[in-house]
Amino acid sequence: MTMSQDVTALIAAYREVLAQADHWFDDAATALGPMLGCHIGCCDCCRGLFDITLPDAVVLQIGFQQLDGHWQQRVLQRCRQRRDLLQQQWPELQAPYLLNHLHNRPWQTMPEQDATPCPLLDDQGSCLVYAWRPLTCRLHGFPQIDVDGEVFSECCCPYNEEAVTCSTRDVQRGPFRELFTREAQLIRRVNQLLTAQYLYELDTFIPLAFLIDFSDPGQWAHPVDIADL
Repeated sequence: MTMSQDVTALIAAYREVLAQADHWFDDAATALGPMLGCHIGCCDCCRGLFDITLPDAVVLQIGFQQLDGHWQQRVLQRCRQRRDLLQQQWPELQAPYLLNHLHNRPWQTMPEQDATPCPLLDDQGSCLVYAWRPLTCRLHGFPQIDVDGEVFSECCCPYNEEAVTCSTRDVQRGPFRELFTREAQLIRRVNQLLTAQYLYELDTFIPLAFLIDFSDPGQWAHPVDIADL
């Protein structure tokens, strides 16, 4: 994967956002103690389809390049199979595999009963690119409450509900407004460098992220009609 120096610098800054999310999650997990439901090998939340940003896709590809050839081939096979199924449903889903092409944004109401495992799980249910996983994967599990008390998300993994409910203190708060503001700025700048348009939102699915050729400028010529965003 060949990226411009400008995009590479933005991805380095984006990884700082990911590290900030990890710091919050680790502090929250430590505060909840032994009742915490999340543990190595638990992959019940690593299923189905959900949208990720282009910076997330770039980071995933960097992590993918660290895998040995055997796992790279297995992951790519899974991703291609998932893409082929998706294209049966949405023939317009073509390279560079952006969801914003799809009419009525169907990915925002993906079925909860979709239990298809993430293509990045190994045989023990652990993430092959854990250090490179998307932001949403890093934040999942606890309610997201800003340091000033604003609730950004009340969602909690069912396995963590007892720990959160029984905790003698509030769930660890974090700098979510700052984190999400910085994320949005970096997303727009990466999108602009790739497409020459200042787009707020360009998304894909994890299985499609590994099939995007970021080194091919031609495929970004007309990524999406800005009026559709």
